[in-house]
Amino acid sequence: MENWRIYLAGYTKETEYRRIVHENYGVYFDIVDPLILTPQTYVRVPSADKFLITTCHILVAYIRECSFGTSMEILFAYDRNKLVFIIDPTGQIRKDKWVKFHCHRFFDSIDECFLTLKNSDLSEWLMGGENEEQK
Repeated sequence: MENWRIYLAGYTKETEYRRIVHENYGVYFDIVDPLILTPQTYVRVPSADKFLITTCHILVAYIRECSFGTSMEILFAYDRNKLVFIIDPTGQIRKDKWVKFHCHRFFDSIDECFLTLKNSDLSEWLMGGENEEQK
């Protein structure tokens, strides 16, 4: 099995999300966490994070509240044919038409998302095997 590279997007203060992913799923995926890899200076963050996204197969965004940076990461990844999965624990983010258009699938929890990824044939997802009905 290929070690899929997953970029972790989401509000920078969502540290619990990042801890759960690293501790529980880091053995199954190559987790790319921009908060660890990118110096958090305003000048470098966008270009460094955009480069990291281009090196990944998948972007997973944990969104409890709107964030301009996360929204831009989603759009950037989608426009580069990366799979975009959004964890929406409130059920509110998936109502936004722009977010829905640029997302391949929504999940209610971190575990639901990463267990689905762990137990799926991701090569099918990357070739367009999942569709709008999955949302």
